[in-house]
Amino acid sequence: MKAATWQKDSHGLFDYETQLLTIEKYIILKERKVYRLGQEISTHSPETQQQECQQYLTAVQEKNDEFYINPSGCDENENENFLIVRSLKNSQGGQKGYKMEPGDIIKLGRIEYMIIETRNQDNLVNKAKGEMLKDLVEITASYVTNNQAICRFCLMETQSKEDPFISPCNCKGSCEFVHFSCMRLWIESRCQIKQLNSAQSYRWKQLQCELCESLLPLKIYMEDRELSLDLVQRPSLPYLIMQSRHKNEKKHGKAVYVIQFQNCEPIKIGRGHQCDIQISDISVSRLHAYIKYQDGDFIILDNNSKFGTLVRLFQPYKIEQEKVAVQIGRTVLTFVAKQQSIEDSN
Repeated sequence: MKAATWQKDSHGLFDYETQLLTIEKYIILKERKVYRLGQEISTHSPETQQQECQQYLTAVQEKNDEFYINPSGCDENENENFLIVRSLKNSQGGQKGYKMEPGDIIKLGRIEYMIIETRNQDNLVNKAKGEMLKDLVEITASYVTNNQAICRFCLMETQSKEDPFISPCNCKGSCEFVHFSCMRLWIESRCQIKQLNSAQSYRWKQLQCELCESLLPLKIYMEDRELSLDLVQRPSLPYLIMQSRHKNEKKHGKAVYVIQFQNCEPIKIGRGHQCDIQISDISVSRLHAYIKYQDGDFIILDNNSKFGTLVRLFQPYKIEQEKVAVQIGRTVLTFVAKQQSIEDSN
């Protein structure tokens, strides 16, 4: 294991262009936990108690004579383990990229996105699991039979089967009911839709009731039909949908990108004007990364960006004979599995 720690603490970033690094190397023969204290990295047996001033980074797990990077036990936002995309190499030594799946969290500089849905050329749609999408609210409802019901937006008392009253939030009384069509128009008024080169972007503040502040549902299951308040339009071509992630979504709002792949040209992501998807953040390089559609898979590749293209690790990741690197804050750990010789074991 090789540990490289950036000597500057910059809110969880690692500068892949800097030479201000503290480099250390370790031979790991059995399960270990990895800690950092200042610039110094240390490894300990799993039973060792963590010192108060140490920061836990990750664990190396052994199973059936194989080693794994085990990110479990890492606190969210504190010591998350991220796979470094540029460290993944093909047999020729070039970058092979990372195959993205729904549920993956991609980090470009300090900006995070979740892959929420994909569809390939065979029309196979894959979606992220509901528990990973905190704002994916679905409700079951019955048709309103209350003769006193009134729409809180248009103030009309009539409804139809095609445009029924719904109760999308926790409000009661005169604000409880709203026409489905009125609710959809209100959501559309809060959403900015922009057509990009090979993508469509949707931006809105968090979709919640302005009175009771409860999250609004994307889907409403009536007795005999499904009503959708989801504004995102799916193209007929292979596509990938990714959604921004912020600690404070009330302040920053949400951005959703629907990326469609019409030909073999990769999608450019970065801060520069030449990019198909433009991200206005100083930690994102001008041409930061590419996404390409290849053999039914959606592959992301890093373009030697300053702060890296990363993928959040949730499950143990096997250490092979090819090098693989993970970033935990300002430390990069590079692993490679080697056969232990008889002399080494003695």
